[in-house]
Amino acid sequence: MNNINILDCTIRDGGYYNNWKFNFKDVKSYLTQIYKTDVNVVEIGFNFFDQKKDYGQFAFSNNHTLKKLPKSKNTSLAIMINANELLKIKYDPKKIKKIFKSKLKYVSIIRIAAHYKDILQIIKYSLVLKKIGFKVFLNLMQINTISDSKIKLILKKINNINCFEVFYFADSFGSLKPKDVKKICITIRKYWHGEIGFHSHDNCGLALKNVIAAKSNGANWIDCTIQGMGRGAGNVKTEDVLKYFFKEKNTLKAIKKTKIFFYDLKNKYNWGASEYYKFAAKHNIHPTYIQELKKDDRYNRNEINNLIKHMSTLNAKSYDPNLLEKIYINKNFTGKWNASGWAKKRNILILGQGPSIKDSKERKKLIKFIENHEPIVISININKDVPRKYIDFYAAFNDTRILVDHKKYSKLDKPLIVPSYKLKKIGNKTKFNKILDYGAKIENKNFIAKNKYCILPNNQSFGYALAISAIGRAKKTFIFGFDGFSKGHHLNYEMNLILNHFQKNYKKIPIYSISKTNYLVKKLNI
Repeated sequence: MNNINILDCTIRDGGYYNNWKFNFKDVKSYLTQIYKTDVNVVEIGFNFFDQKKDYGQFAFSNNHTLKKLPKSKNTSLAIMINANELLKIKYDPKKIKKIFKSKLKYVSIIRIAAHYKDILQIIKYSLVLKKIGFKVFLNLMQINTISDSKIKLILKKINNINCFEVFYFADSFGSLKPKDVKKICITIRKYWHGEIGFHSHDNCGLALKNVIAAKSNGANWIDCTIQGMGRGAGNVKTEDVLKYFFKEKNTLKAIKKTKIFFYDLKNKYNWGASEYYKFAAKHNIHPTYIQELKKDDRYNRNEINNLIKHMSTLNAKSYDPNLLEKIYINKNFTGKWNASGWAKKRNILILGQGPSIKDSKERKKLIKFIENHEPIVISININKDVPRKYIDFYAAFNDTRILVDHKKYSKLDKPLIVPSYKLKKIGNKTKFNKILDYGAKIENKNFIAKNKYCILPNNQSFGYALAISAIGRAKKTFIFGFDGFSKGHHLNYEMNLILNHFQKNYKKIPIYSISKTNYLVKKLNI
């Protein structure tokens, strides 16, 4: 039983839920306790190279952060690097040495997370890291999508080069069963002479059983996290692994203390096995899609189920927030409706569906504003909270929302502004009362409103509605029901990006929020 190494990656993998914004004191306390257990390695975070994202310090783990943490003689610190980011560094041994020597003085292990297609390219980088003095582990993702012949081929190549200390395989979709794990381990053992590691996910509630199967069939490195905290459904629990493989009272007592601060995080982010993750696992759907849908209160249970079923027909192995947009995009994105000047210098009010619009007191203020000022009212998607008589137009652009709502469009008694190619792509043949076909396409960092189409930086319907306001030459634009998401949420970033573009490119159309919001827009009390 002792021939096993435990790698706890709570902070690294758990960061997918809070953008690696862990309380520093809590992390220090967690490390102090974890050092008292039989955990051999703590993977303290990622080392992302893109510093622009709104992530916490454990996404960019470096000397500045690591030197403040408690250390242990018996437990090593590790970080993970994504292969696709590593490959963005031009291969230059001197440059690589300079970057990693200066950044990671307190780390002894670097684990490279790679897709199969990237492995041969990262070998030379790994050899440089090894020469510097790091132990380099390879973490092969999405093992269930790779054939035995491909695994055999790559293992033979890396075995002869001696570039990795440990060959990890990850059950990225959480779809493996113990018999699958056994089969994979036997294949790896046959062609790999080094140590074997296993990273399990708990989509189907089999994480611990899979770990036991891996250990029984030659894996001697096991990943785990406190309370199972990790992307999507999460991982096997550190406390379960230690309880199963080690019986020492001191270890179990220390891990009990370590669990305390993660209870609150689990209650907040609600990771763990569920029907959604189980379905996703069976269809190789990247867990982040489920994670994002689960925490988005705009979708109910039936809507989430329908969306996941639709994703099962697509190639959703990698997470891309614009997946549906890329699939449905039509080369002929120009619409038929010429929206130039359609608002005729009138004020426009755009309605969102945040908590403020569901509040009866706030809604009364909204209706009074509409009655007193008579703006043109555009509802983003189908708004159930505001009486239809106060809505003049509906607007839809986000592909996920269109998939959910498209069967309801025929019941609308007001015009719907939408790129018609999106309706055609999902096979909707319903006859609508009135469609205003205003085209759109996505281009990073662009926001331009043209007569028959717009160019947007992302697939948010809010940007589409603002483009309609801009090309319509509105006098002023008001928004209501855009409360915003939690700090660090990617949708906050996307919405603020849109607002920044609009306010920069269309200065003659002032924009105000007349309900509470945490977006970067002027507030106006009504």
